[in-house]
Amino acid sequence: IYDKRLLTKNYGKRLLNALPIFPIEQPAVPEVIVKTKIKQTRRKRR
Repeated sequence: IYDKRLLTKNYGKRLLNALPIFPIEQPAVPEVIVKTKIKQTRRKRR
């Protein structure tokens, strides 16, 4: 779950390069879907 949060943030890309698991999941889930998913979860939480 936190892997998507990092993708949305600017420093998230830096962490992706440092961590080997994140880069493998990034291509599997496009940034567009990740952004929309985070927005939906945030809306439901509120």
